Amino acid sequence: MSGLTSLSSTLTSAVNETQAKINTTQTQLAADKKILDPAQQGVVTRLTAQVEGFAAAKSNITQAQSVISVAQTGLAAISDMLTQMQSMATKASSAGVTASDAASYQATFASLATQVKTLATGASVNGANVLGSQNLSVQTGLESDVSSRTAVMGVDINKLSVVSGTVNSAATNTANAALAATALTAKTTADTAKTTADTAKTTADTNVTTTAATASASATAAATAITNAEAAATTVKTGAEGATVDNGAGGSAATVTAIKAATAAAVAAATVGAERDAATALKTVIDNAADAQAAANVTAGGAALDDGTSIMTAVTAAATAGAITAAAAGATTTTTNTDTTDATAATAAVPAAATAATVATDAATAATAAATASTLAAATAASLTTAIDISTAAGAQAALDILTNDLSTVSSGQSTLSASAVGLAAQSTMADGLKINLQNTIDSIQKPDQAALQIKLTQLNNQSTVNFYLISQMNTASQAVLSLFR
Repeated sequence: MSGLTSLSSTLTSAVNETQAKINTTQTQLAADKKILDPAQQGVVTRLTAQVEGFAAAKSNITQAQSVISVAQTGLAAISDMLTQMQSMATKASSAGVTASDAASYQATFASLATQVKTLATGASVNGANVLGSQNLSVQTGLESDVSSRTAVMGVDINKLSVVSGTVNSAATNTANAALAATALTAKTTADTAKTTADTAKTTADTNVTTTAATASASATAAATAITNAEAAATTVKTGAEGATVDNGAGGSAATVTAIKAATAAAVAAATVGAERDAATALKTVIDNAADAQAAANVTAGGAALDDGTSIMTAVTAAATAGAITAAAAGATTTTTNTDTTDATAATAAVPAAATAATVATDAATAATAAATASTLAAATAASLTTAIDISTAAGAQAALDILTNDLSTVSSGQSTLSASAVGLAAQSTMADGLKINLQNTIDSIQKPDQAALQIKLTQLNNQSTVNFYLISQMNTASQAVLSLFR
């Protein structure tokens, strides 16, 4: 019995295994995909990711093509409007146009300019607009570098003169022209003020340099005069003292006479006004001191016996005390020949230099303010005269030149966008082709051999039939054995 049991277990396992293989084979036949090994599955996974990448690139290209298509439609409409504006300007530039007709042309011209702006703004798809300042960068490949990106250059309609400039009514343009003329007059006035201020500054700067030099020279001369005056006073003092020593034995009268002779000689030797004044001042001090001391000696009754010592002492003391005063007097007084001292000139030159420096600073400030006013006036005049005005023949002619340039810009933009559209179409075709080829490769890897699977399924079914027959026979044999035991 144990043998029958073991045989039953084996047959049951075989039946289950066969049935599992039958199920797997039927699944592959139904899905038309075979079961892959790990290597095959890795290849399929990588290729599937590439297929999805090219599908995304195709979607990007389609969106960019929509943006370009809308922009091309907008550019065509803008080109038509610019052509109408060009026709309007041509009519306005003709001779014999009445003021009423000119104003009507300008109004129509301004309306068309506004529509151009509106068209440029409205050419947007999901926020992308290549008629503004925006360019497109389209991911058309699988890599992350620039080789997988395609640039679509936009056409900035805002830079067209009829869009960036001002297109007003005829009346507004007339009023602005008057304001511009006023601004230009203000600029001329400011320029003149600046020139005047610059000249004043140059003069003041020269005065600063001149007065500073004068002050320096005068101060130097004053110092020299004081030094010379002090030297002259010292000469007088030295001569008086020497005369006192040399003539002391002769008594008071002889001593005084000698002192006065020495001081007179020192005064006579002084030739410059400041030195002469200093020597004269000190001579007076010394002579008075000598006379006073001599008189004092007579009163004391010692005139005949006096050796001049007391007079010398008095003269020395007086000379020492009066020397500085005498020197100062010599440096700051006016002599009989009306020489003005250098010290006075130096004192006057200092504030003059300061005044000149202040004038120079004020002139520089005025020049800066005038330059600023000139710049603002020029900017104001320019802003008021940039309006496109076809209400006059000259303005209409200028507008024709502007429109020619604008039409050229639009035409160039149309060519650029057309080239981008062609390039993206080629990229789209390439992405489709690569995606199809990759998918075919994936399918070839996954596709089973239908005929081989059918043969295998037939074999498995036959095997299953045999297995069930054997199980049936085993069950019959088991029943027979059990009958014997009974």
